[in-house]
Amino acid sequence: MIASLDTCFIIDWARYRNRRILEEIFEHGYVVEEILNEVKSESAVAYLGELMARDFLVIYPFRSALNDIVKNAVQLSMAEPQIRVIDPPEALALAIAVRENCVCVTENRGVLELVRIHPDRFNVGVWRSYEILKEANRMGVIENLSEELANYEKDTRHMFPRRENR
Repeated sequence: MIASLDTCFIIDWARYRNRRILEEIFEHGYVVEEILNEVKSESAVAYLGELMARDFLVIYPFRSALNDIVKNAVQLSMAEPQIRVIDPPEALALAIAVRENCVCVTENRGVLELVRIHPDRFNVGVWRSYEILKEANRMGVIENLSEELANYEKDTRHMFPRRENR
């Protein structure tokens, strides 16, 4: 499986103690330079460097081919009040997923809502950290999902909704 990563995911995941799980789930991840440029924290920049050094993270080579998908995603998110507005970097991660038929990895609700409401235009999987950890548990990469969710919440201060099935 291949992932397309966005900024909010990278920033959160950089603080997580078991972030190597990402590399156990996915063969590699794509980003575009705009996403790299958004990352400012030392820990996230160092994490990106680690991923690139291990040849896991790849700068997406076909950036110009994403423009129409990005424009469509941003315009739809702006036009429909039930969708949180998506900024171009998040739309780029979604566009890569659409073009490469891979998983869009994000914590952005606008992307989740857009794909849910328009599966005909954006027919891709969108995974948050929660889905990645569930997949890691399913694959046997982690043994205790509840414990790992608690670790993630403690490390990142990103709280999962309690209604999600653990």
